[in-house]
Amino acid sequence: MGDVASNIWWALALGAQFHRVERITPGNFGHFRERGLPILYAVLGAADAKDPFKALEGMLLAAEDRSQSVSFVYTEAEGSG
Repeated sequence: MGDVASNIWWALALGAQFHRVERITPGNFGHFRERGLPILYAVLGAADAKDPFKALEGMLLAAEDRSQSVSFVYTEAEGSG
């Protein structure tokens, strides 16, 4: 991210654009690292991935008061283990 527009956009994003719980991907992992907060991961199995909001209900509750001090993310498990 070398240009000024990108840096301004990410300054705004880092301050206000993160949801309480987000799906983490190779494409956005760096943005969470730039945010500078500890990252708490949830790994969803195949059954959970069908309804991630239900599977993440507890994490959503925990993130309600802590999303400014911890990045809450989830990913889906790949393969059969």
